[in-house]
Amino acid sequence: MCQLTLLYTVTSLLCNVTSLLCNVTQSVSSKWSKCSRTCGMGISHRKIACQSDSCTGTEKEYRACNVKDCPAGSIDFRSEQCEKIEPDSVPSVNTSDPCKLMCALPNQQPKDKGAVVDGTPCVSSGVCIDSTCIPVGCDGVLGSDKKFDKCGRCGPTNNGVCLHVSCNLTMVNATGGPEYHAVLPKESTGIRVSLKSTTCYFQALGDESNTTDLTTAGSLNGTEFLLYGDKLIMPGPLTEQNTLQIHCSEVSRIGCRYHVPVYQLNKNVTFDGSSVNRDDLEWVVGYSPCSHTCGRGIKMTEVYCRNYRTGLKVEQHLCDHLPKDELVIHMKACNTQACPFEWKVDSWTPCSKSCGGGRKNRNVACIQLLNVRKPDLIYIGNETDCPVPKPNSTETCKDHLCYAHWHPGTWSECSNPCGDGQKKRNVTCVNAHGRTSDINKCSQIMKMKPREVARCIGDMCTYRWVRLDWSNCSTPCGGGVQNREVFCEHVADNMIVDDDFCLQNTSMSKPKTERSCEGACCTGEWVGDNWGPCEASGCNKEGEQYRNVYCYYDNKIAKEHPNIKCDLSKQPPSVQGCWKTKDCLAEWRPKWSSCSAACIRTANLSCMLGNETVNESECASYKPSTKINCTGDMCRSSSGDDMICPREGCKLFPSCKPDANLCRNFENKIETHFITLCKEHCCKHCKTDSNNNNT
Repeated sequence: MCQLTLLYTVTSLLCNVTSLLCNVTQSVSSKWSKCSRTCGMGISHRKIACQSDSCTGTEKEYRACNVKDCPAGSIDFRSEQCEKIEPDSVPSVNTSDPCKLMCALPNQQPKDKGAVVDGTPCVSSGVCIDSTCIPVGCDGVLGSDKKFDKCGRCGPTNNGVCLHVSCNLTMVNATGGPEYHAVLPKESTGIRVSLKSTTCYFQALGDESNTTDLTTAGSLNGTEFLLYGDKLIMPGPLTEQNTLQIHCSEVSRIGCRYHVPVYQLNKNVTFDGSSVNRDDLEWVVGYSPCSHTCGRGIKMTEVYCRNYRTGLKVEQHLCDHLPKDELVIHMKACNTQACPFEWKVDSWTPCSKSCGGGRKNRNVACIQLLNVRKPDLIYIGNETDCPVPKPNSTETCKDHLCYAHWHPGTWSECSNPCGDGQKKRNVTCVNAHGRTSDINKCSQIMKMKPREVARCIGDMCTYRWVRLDWSNCSTPCGGGVQNREVFCEHVADNMIVDDDFCLQNTSMSKPKTERSCEGACCTGEWVGDNWGPCEASGCNKEGEQYRNVYCYYDNKIAKEHPNIKCDLSKQPPSVQGCWKTKDCLAEWRPKWSSCSAACIRTANLSCMLGNETVNESECASYKPSTKINCTGDMCRSSSGDDMICPREGCKLFPSCKPDANLCRNFENKIETHFITLCKEHCCKHCKTDSNNNNT
């Protein structure tokens, strides 16, 4: 074992021979300085000269002093420093650099006044020493990382330090019923015992040398206990192991729990899944990592827990059962090289206008920090030395309107975490200075108030609809459609699943996969030629007529890509239906009855031109027969449109080869319409007549 002269405390800190610090020899070159504060923990320091090959130059040692609390009503130490430098100024803490003294006069921006005095508290914990925030533990020791744990002890907070366990109850037979004994280990805290049966009562509490009856609240060996009917509460910690006795008239349930340090339960502790014997652990003194990577950082002495058999560093709380001398902070310079060039940005100047859009400015310089603890010690370089982009040196500000206007707040979260919901926000009326004003003033100037409630879709779902991007509009000009893919996805693993999962587990129906769209503005115009003649298979027949349709664009016909110049949805037709009547004569059209019982059919004749009925004078004077026999095939027919041509009509069908004399009086009398309808029947009659003549 050796004594380290670089550390200071009332009790000298001893270290193991394996510690490298034991090889360092240093001599004190000055006395301790005056304490920086009169109360509330100040800092004192002294210089030491290094006399070793492993270090050079002069370093400082620090210790806490005047640690007692300041009287009630004392002025804040940071405020005291601002008042001393600039009367009426107040402090402003820079959270990113709490050891910088920032003071501000009323209605002005805070200004940098250099480093705070050693001993000034940081933002949340610790104190500033040489422009660096040094932690202070619950034990009031500089550099200590101790905190109050669950057992109420000052030490590192760790779930492994303090266990919440159930009592180990032992039942023994006694007069009048069973008796329960609960062993409460030393250092137990938060002890709570509750009786689950009215047949039980608290009998006694004590250790090997001292026992007390539990009839009312009291204390044992300096530990208080409280009785509330069927409940016993002991805040602890217990100074010795105690046994609690409970008597019942019958077997009963008893609730008993407490917190206790893990080492009071087991000699072996677990670290990284392996069991470690507490006798193999020790406190070791070393240096912390360097506080900065450049600009002359610092390393501080620290004490850590180590397994001396393996030489490995283990969790701090595993050594809590071992005594540890108080550590005094010693700082050592490290990473002394200058830092890389960076942008130094000053605070913004006040806005040039109070409303309507002004400008604010700030200084932006490319610097190289030489010492992180002395921010004023810098080297100013060229802008090309710093990374891009360069921060803005001017910005717009106060761009709110110079009159009363609506100011919408931030939207709330969606009311439905998964699916359709609502989001809300406050919309207030503010004046030119940004302060709340009467809503009537906004209503008079800006009648349309922004909405305060809107639809939203929560996406915190087990399943969700995934929507791909819409396709391009199907037509580049005018109305068309767009399509997209929509599928259901399992959020946890991004797997595509059946749509039913989304339909059953979300409040949303499947989003649309098609929608109408409008292409670019169509500047062309469709122009059509006159309709052509009706084209049909014969007179008085249905047919089609055609025409050419052109896109007329830029005073000429667009021969190439007309669909880009004109709206396809408005293109006029180039084909339409028609009824061919031109160059047709009026004709007799019969409407035949069904065959009568006498096998005779009769017809009503109409003079027709196309589909219209016209005067009978427009038809031929010769009328077709209106009465026929329907024997044979004709008799079996049920159609009213059948007819038999006169034999004279056979003259018009050369294939039948009729006797010319049979048709000599009928030339030009039979109409084309009848010839077309009755050719088959005429041919049968002609053949019959021809055969009869030959015989």
